[in-house]
Parts: sequence; C-alpha cells; structure tokens
Amino acid sequence: MSTNQLIENVQRQYRSHVSSNGRLNIPAQLRKAANLKDGDEVLLILKDNIIHVQPLEQVIAEAQALVAQFFSTDDLMNEVTPMSQTKNDSKRETFFVNY
Repeated sequence: MSTNQLIENVQRQYRSHVSSNGRLNIPAQLRKAANLKDGDEVLLILKDNIIHVQPLEQVIAEAQALVAQFFSTDDLMNEVTPMSQTKNDSKRETFFVNY
C-alpha cells in the first residue's frame, strides 16, 4: 500500500460510539460524503463481523440496474398487474354474509 493510499484510508476513518439504546452517531463529514440526510433510510449489512451501511436508495438503484441487464422494460411491465385491475378484482371477490 502506498503512502498516499494509507493517508487516504486514515482520512476516511472516524470514531463514534453506540448509545445504550443501540443508536450510532454518524459524523457529519461521513453523512455528507454518503449524501445521507435526516430521515433517509439505510440498509445495514453484517459481513465478516463488519457492519456496512448503504443508503437504501442506492441499494434499490443497484438492484434495478442489475435486473435491467437481464430484462427489458417491456418484459417487466408485462409482469406487473395494474393497480386498477387489482382493485376491480378485489371488488369482484368481496362478498357479504348476512346472519
């Protein structure tokens, strides 16, 4: 590892603590670098005893890009049932029992 890589890695390390109720405070510099804003959802992934934090929007975008490699938009749209059809179907299946 070069000196520049070592310095870069050290600069990306921050110290924080876990509170008694399990909350982790993410330093402002990291939140800004990860484009995390108040109320954003994140995905926590435990791998090899290391907790990875990813913005949920990023995870969804990566999953969509992966699916798009294998399916066209037309293929995906044919698999989705329109909401209006679902609502109509559920109305047809609803019945009332009189006692």
